[in-house]
Amino acid sequence: MDLSIVIVNWNSAELLLKCLISMEKWLDDLTYEVFVVDNCSNETDIAMLRNEIQPRFPRVNISYNTTNIGFGRANNQILHCCSGKYTLFLNPDTCFISTGMRELLTTFEEDGIGLVSCKLLKGDHTVQLSCFHFPHLWRIVANSLLLSKLLPVTRRRMFSYGIADQTKSLRPDWVLGAFMVLPTTVIRRVGGFDPAIFMYGEDMELCYQVRKIGLEVCYVPDFAVIHYGGCSWRKAWSEARKEAKVHKAILYFYHKHRSRGLGAAVRVVFALGALIRIIIYAFRSIIPRDLKQSSKEIKTQWLILLAQFRSEF
Repeated sequence: MDLSIVIVNWNSAELLLKCLISMEKWLDDLTYEVFVVDNCSNETDIAMLRNEIQPRFPRVNISYNTTNIGFGRANNQILHCCSGKYTLFLNPDTCFISTGMRELLTTFEEDGIGLVSCKLLKGDHTVQLSCFHFPHLWRIVANSLLLSKLLPVTRRRMFSYGIADQTKSLRPDWVLGAFMVLPTTVIRRVGGFDPAIFMYGEDMELCYQVRKIGLEVCYVPDFAVIHYGGCSWRKAWSEARKEAKVHKAILYFYHKHRSRGLGAAVRVVFALGALIRIIIYAFRSIIPRDLKQSSKEIKTQWLILLAQFRSEF
């Protein structure tokens, strides 16, 4: 078996159907198996899974959780079932648009590669940013306090990747979890996803564990899939709450891998960064055409600011 594909679904059955159809069309040169874990979707989604998707794709293994246990834990449920040489963790809101998956897997023939991702395209086929640096303190300071904006564009890559960087192969610290493929032996060796993370940061954490055992993360731009993005979280959270949860994920990373002192420093930097942006957007809201967007950004930064005074970590 070449490939085991694991998909966690939460209220995204319509997009999942499109994803499975695209697999039939573009992965016919591979032997593969598909596991879908439904994370306690609504009745409409469950009905579609049982009455439409399962009859149409009888070889797809669908399991149903009675509660939403989180993205990482749902993926971990399936690891013992995967018989493929490689395991692909795939979001249900993705769609294959070409052949080339077999060529992507040849990336692992290069020594030292532990995880591979491809180019992610938005629904309009523009490139989605999917490569990132680990949140070292100096990067957090530079990005949160807008200091990186003072540098020439050519120097900003050390703080954060841009879309233009993703036109060539990269060895980023971590990649977006919508499409991540690993040798099955590697994902089992690192123990799967961190079960303590419900959502956001589990992809960064997995890449960290892969790099911790001496392997690299590789981004390959020659193969692309569509990733519509946000189709699940938008049904549960606002954009502002989502951003607050992303910041929380970074704090968890510091809690687990750094120290309480550095974690406290990150909280202070996040709070200062949020205050700076609140002030900037407050001034921008004076301009009528910017009022709506500025108000939205102020709400986001306010939630980020409040989150720094909670003592979860």
